[in-house]
Amino acid sequence: AYMGMNLTDPVLSDPRVRRAIAHAIDRDAIIAHRWKGLAAKANSVLSPRNWAYARGLGQYDHDPERTKRLLDEAGYRDPDGDGPGARFRLTLKTSTARDRIDIARMLAGQLGAVGIDARVAPYEWATFFRDVRRGNFQTYTLSWVGVTEPDIFYEIGHSSQFPPKGLNRGRYRNDEVDRLVTEGRFTVEEKKRRQIYGKVQRILFEELPFIPLW
Repeated sequence: AYMGMNLTDPVLSDPRVRRAIAHAIDRDAIIAHRWKGLAAKANSVLSPRNWAYARGLGQYDHDPERTKRLLDEAGYRDPDGDGPGARFRLTLKTSTARDRIDIARMLAGQLGAVGIDARVAPYEWATFFRDVRRGNFQTYTLSWVGVTEPDIFYEIGHSSQFPPKGLNRGRYRNDEVDRLVTEGRFTVEEKKRRQIYGKVQRILFEELPFIPLW
């Protein structure tokens, strides 16, 4: 499960804002409440059981004070201290499935606690997924299912794969990632591929074009 973000959005284009959002999310609380503890926090698209998974990435732990510092640095200061004023507003799209709305509301509540006014916008599945595929969103939540091959990083991370052509729905662009995921496609040796995709995961973890949840 992950939160997707549109990097062409003026607010979300700043990686400090994306990291701030990640630190605002209390995934442990959501996992405990929604999944009864039967989930694990994610830090990559790949499962830790995948042969190409990058060890030692760390986590964006729940840290509201760090969130506030990052938002201050990015220029989104709290307009009224502990008052109701928002630093900025976001729309969080999701489907109308009950569990998806429940999760989106929990995320919105956690963002609200640090001054980010997140409005949950549920849509019927066909409309929601059409908007996701077209890149028509600020933020959304969705899941990747059955990922086994690290070549997925080409499809979701290469700058040639913007909608409607590919799956880089957030329109992330990084020349080094473009080079690495292309090299990975034409490399046969597993050890070398593991090194390539390890670098990709470390860059994505730092720049956070999407937020792995669990």
